[in-house]
Amino acid sequence: MYKVMLSVILIFFANNLYSQDVARNELESVADKAIEFTRYVGPHSVIQSANSIASIGSYLGRESSSDNKANYADKYIVNRYIEESSGFNGDVISITSKAEVDDIDNLRRILSGYFQQAYEYNPEEALLLAKVVTIYNAVYRKKLTYFIDNYVPSLSRSLEEENVGLSTHWEDWAGHSQIIVPLRNSFSSGDNSKLDTDSLTTQDVINDIGNSDEGLETRKDITELKENEIQEDKEAVDAKEEELQQRQEALDNNEQNLSVKDKQEEQEAINQEKTEVDEAKADIAQREEQLAKERDDIAQEEQAKIQNEQEAAKNTDNNDPSIQQDIKKVLFLEVNGQGEQAYAQLVIINAETKDKIKESALNTVRGRRFEYYGNSILVVAGREDRGGAVKLILLDSSELGMILESDVEVFGNTLLLQDGQNIYAVVKSGSDWVLGLLNSELKLVVESEEKVYPYTAMELAEGKLYLQSQNGSILSLDPKTLR
Repeated sequence: MYKVMLSVILIFFANNLYSQDVARNELESVADKAIEFTRYVGPHSVIQSANSIASIGSYLGRESSSDNKANYADKYIVNRYIEESSGFNGDVISITSKAEVDDIDNLRRILSGYFQQAYEYNPEEALLLAKVVTIYNAVYRKKLTYFIDNYVPSLSRSLEEENVGLSTHWEDWAGHSQIIVPLRNSFSSGDNSKLDTDSLTTQDVINDIGNSDEGLETRKDITELKENEIQEDKEAVDAKEEELQQRQEALDNNEQNLSVKDKQEEQEAINQEKTEVDEAKADIAQREEQLAKERDDIAQEEQAKIQNEQEAAKNTDNNDPSIQQDIKKVLFLEVNGQGEQAYAQLVIINAETKDKIKESALNTVRGRRFEYYGNSILVVAGREDRGGAVKLILLDSSELGMILESDVEVFGNTLLLQDGQNIYAVVKSGSDWVLGLLNSELKLVVESEEKVYPYTAMELAEGKLYLQSQNGSILSLDPKTLR
């Protein structure tokens, strides 16, 4: 039976004739505070294309269509829970300890590929929905009671309080994530499940998307998705009404020569389906009203944004440290974590107010130090686990953007020694550590035959380069040949 129950926290459709669809109000309840995800920024041992990353989700979508479960290389596991019970059916997408995903954009590409294959969305639409699902799961991270109260028992029993939902920090994803995709029945989707995009236009989600130019365009895209979904439902309702009218006329004329009992059963079925159509029409009307309000909100915010920009152009804020010409700036290395987990990020700060003026996207600088290299900045950055790599990185000194990355991996705590444009560092050679000479393009010119102590100091003196060998003894090498 196709039911529509409207309440503050959920809208539920139950109809065995129609396939599963993402539950509207389950995705509507997101936090007031905008969700921001921290991603790994640094070198990688292997670079995957966007298409190859999305193909992980495509594989999961294909596999889950047959028996409601899928497993990709023991890294990503999908389980779909569907039962005749109160609460939402749903997908649980687990990120196992073997997964190497470290960027929210890549995680959304995987989800997008999954939604394209499982729910038949085009890439642009699926990526929008993937963003909503990640936000939803970040909001309800570790809130097991919420899922127990709102989902079917079989799904709730599969969840772990410490892992349910999605952390906003990438380091917590592998082995500690259960991404929940709520499902509902849809009137129009028939045998092909579709996601309900109404949830994408709630105020909480809009708070995350924002009202920048990009944010407003995203919101327009979402309202267009919602409009398309409403149109599909209206067409399905119209088709169903026409079908019911034809069935009623055939029944009234007894065209099939039915028995009294069969006629009574057919009439009851028609009446029931008419009730379902009426409920669907009421739901469509409500969604159309909400869509009109969302369009008005976007238009008002666009106008307000234009007015604010015009006002700002008239009244330039002379206190803005980013536009003052005589401000004193300091390049500073901001460290997070401790010990082996201490990674840093370069920032430019106002020397007087200590406010950040600019920060580098690179958030994995090692050794709590940086060096100037000509007009640029040289650092060791990256991490060894989850597909990462440690390399030399050259950054622009004013914008802090990455310019070059070395073609060889280096020791995370290597000392750096400069001699003109030459750079000496401890580099990886197979499974060993040796001394490497790199040029201004951060390309390896030559490496030593001798294995070296990775924590070695280096000293240029008397035409020789002094350092320690693997066993701790002192070496003296030719600075050009490293022999």
